[in-house]
Amino acid sequence: MSDNVQNLLVILEDCVNDVIKLCDKHKRQIEELKASLKGKDEKILQAERMITTLKTNYTNLLTARGLANDKEAFRQARKQVTQLVREVDFCIAHLNE
Repeated sequence: MSDNVQNLLVILEDCVNDVIKLCDKHKRQIEELKASLKGKDEKILQAERMITTLKTNYTNLLTARGLANDKEAFRQARKQVTQLVREVDFCIAHLNE
């Protein structure tokens, strides 16, 4: 082979090595981003659970507060309790499916 062809092969080899290194770098970045995304998804799920718990606590607080007031408030609280019981029954029915 001539020196010119030899030099071209060396340059080509260097370019291929650079592409391989770049590909490996991007693979590592993708894995890091996937791990970060998984962590964020878990945080979102925890936040959604917390929101559900807080909503339930708020509804219970309204119910308890309603029980302490006059007759109209008592009727309203009774409706809320009935609604809560229906929701629980609905959830139990779905769990049994």
